[in-house]
Amino acid sequence: MATMLVCIEHGNENTMNSPEFPSWTLVKRQLIVEALRFTEGNFKKAAELLDMGRTTLYRKIQEFEIKPEEWRPLKTPLEVARWTDLLLRTWRHGTAPGREAP
Repeated sequence: MATMLVCIEHGNENTMNSPEFPSWTLVKRQLIVEALRFTEGNFKKAAELLDMGRTTLYRKIQEFEIKPEEWRPLKTPLEVARWTDLLLRTWRHGTAPGREAP
C-alpha cells in the first residue's frame, strides 16, 4: 500500500510529517470502487475479484454509500475534471466522496 505523506506549509518552507495512512474503512471503500471500475460495473465479476459474494458487495456498497457515478466510466472532459477535483479534495481531507470533511 502506498504511503500518503502530508505536507504542512510554514511560510515559504514545506516540511514533511510522518507518513499517514488512510483509514481501513476508506481503503475497503476504495477497493470496491476500483473493482467496479475495473469490471465496468459488472457486480458479479467485481465480487469475485474482491473474494466476496454479490450480496455482500451490495451490502458494502450501501454501507459505504458508494454512488454509481463514483465507478461508472467518465464520458466527457468536464466529468473527468469534476471527478479529479473531487478525488484531490478527498485525499487532502481524508474523507470519502459524498461525506463531509471532519
